[in-house]
Amino acid sequence: MINRFIEGDEDFNSIDNVAFQPRTGNLYVIEDHKNGDVFACLPDGADRDIKSDGCIKMLSVRDQSAEPTGFIFSGDGRTAYVSIQHSGDAAMPKLNDYETDDVIRITGFKLPRRDRHHDESEHGHERH
Repeated sequence: MINRFIEGDEDFNSIDNVAFQPRTGNLYVIEDHKNGDVFACLPDGADRDIKSDGCIKMLSVRDQSAEPTGFIFSGDGRTAYVSIQHSGDAAMPKLNDYETDDVIRITGFKLPRRDRHHDESEHGHERH
């Protein structure tokens, strides 16, 4: 059986890549268009449908010569990496005479409280 989990709209309509955040069930959707948006989508909640309970735009690549080409989380779900490809490479910094693209690290993603407690107990920290 195939079911639509996320429905697009006028702003959310060029889905290109997806990545799940570990320990949350949140789905991150990367779009391929002039703004290169990244949306964060909640898992399905305790309702009658099987669709995401909502998506928000969390970032946009404003350089219209660039686009996000990949998105992945670290195993603990607290850090994400997004690769940015530039079609206007001449404007990019050079490394060994070659124009480079970017990998951006995004930190500070929150985990549900039960997972934070699990992380602390794994690392020998007690909660008071």
